[in-house]
Amino acid sequence: MKRHLLLLSCFLLVASPLFAQTIGVYFDEEGTSLGGFSGILPDVATGYILVKDANQLLGGAAFAIDVDPQIIVNGVVSWAPAQVVGDYVNGVELGLYAPIPVFEDQVGLLGTMTMFSVGNVSNAPITVTNHPNYETPVLANTQALQSEATGLTSYLRFHSIGNVCVYFDEAGTLTDWAYSQGQVLYAYVMVRNAEMLLQGAALKLDSLDPVFTLIDTIYPDGSLFGSLYTGMELGLYAPIPVFGSDAAVLATIVLFVPENESPVNAQFQIVPHPNYDTIVLSDTSAYQFPAVSCGVSTVDVPIPNEDMTWGAMKTLYK
Repeated sequence: MKRHLLLLSCFLLVASPLFAQTIGVYFDEEGTSLGGFSGILPDVATGYILVKDANQLLGGAAFAIDVDPQIIVNGVVSWAPAQVVGDYVNGVELGLYAPIPVFEDQVGLLGTMTMFSVGNVSNAPITVTNHPNYETPVLANTQALQSEATGLTSYLRFHSIGNVCVYFDEAGTLTDWAYSQGQVLYAYVMVRNAEMLLQGAALKLDSLDPVFTLIDTIYPDGSLFGSLYTGMELGLYAPIPVFGSDAAVLATIVLFVPENESPVNAQFQIVPHPNYDTIVLSDTSAYQFPAVSCGVSTVDVPIPNEDMTWGAMKTLYK
């Protein structure tokens, strides 16, 4: 190694690492996830450049980061307080102003970077590699001792964030409905803005107002586990294109309000399946993507002027 790492010392010694120390770009500050997901612009992803398993008071580092060209890095990396020479693209050398303890489960944060994409990107690699003046990524401790580190590869995906909502028309335009006594109410659980061939979903209807009588729930052809009301996991036999203005109907709810019932602003909202942190959509490659609810849909049932019998309702449904 012909060039010294920037530390407040006169010289550096070279040693082989005693530990499997690594430098990687993680997508959480704890350093547990090398796989990241974000929506396309205006959403951005944050990458944390972390040192792990170094077992030392970290004084400096030298490395570069190779970012897939599909990913756009927003501005420059925000480095930890340090003397900085170079940049992450061509190679950067850091001499930290204050040492960072990296012992046992501790991680050392060298910098953060924000990234975005204007289109869908699948598993784009981000690899920590060597600075041009060194054969490998390099770490240095507070005694000016250099050691080799392993550069890790992480993967980042950008994808449109689909939304799931309850509509009261087949066109998917009405989220508020004034129900007239004696009508059969149809509610449609629809996916929009997913930009994928939709192959499956996991979600749940938050609740069904007890004033409604549930006549039927109609699902598209597929393997169904659970139900819309307890949490459903649906694998479609035939994928449904959801691009641009396209929408996919995942469930059709058929309801009736018995006589003498008059709810006001009964609410319908899609929420995550109990086994998942978010609403989940999957494509034909079995990739799972988080989705969001587009909000609360409401039904107002005015007080009826005349009663309708259950027999008459069944006639209407036929």
